[in-house]
Amino acid sequence: MATVYVYDKNNFFAGRRENVDLNSYRLADNESVDKPLTIYEYDDNYRLTGLAKIKPGTMIDNATTTVPPDGLNEPTYDPLKNSWYGISDEAYRAMYNVPSNEPNASAELINALTQQVFQLTQKVNQLEKSDQNG
Repeated sequence: MATVYVYDKNNFFAGRRENVDLNSYRLADNESVDKPLTIYEYDDNYRLTGLAKIKPGTMIDNATTTVPPDGLNEPTYDPLKNSWYGISDEAYRAMYNVPSNEPNASAELINALTQQVFQLTQKVNQLEKSDQNG
């Protein structure tokens, strides 16, 4: 028994059939026993637009099997190097107006004051404890 993978007319993965007896089953042109191939699609500027699963042995324009690394900002494909690259965190934040994740002066002041309040509270608790014992 085997799994048969079914593809649409453009060779994109459409589904599968489980427990097929290949001895008594003839594969159609849109079927394969090979698992679908994952491809990464990009636009005319080589920016990642999505991924698809296609029939092994076929390929579509503006796609590669090279996996983009995790964590890239705006993944862009370089066909000459057969690799993906991204833009810096600063460029990404500027492009989408995302605030910096670094603390600003107000956040640093609040943090410092919070630490002082914590330390003063500890001192008060120690003094109250020593008054009760003494």
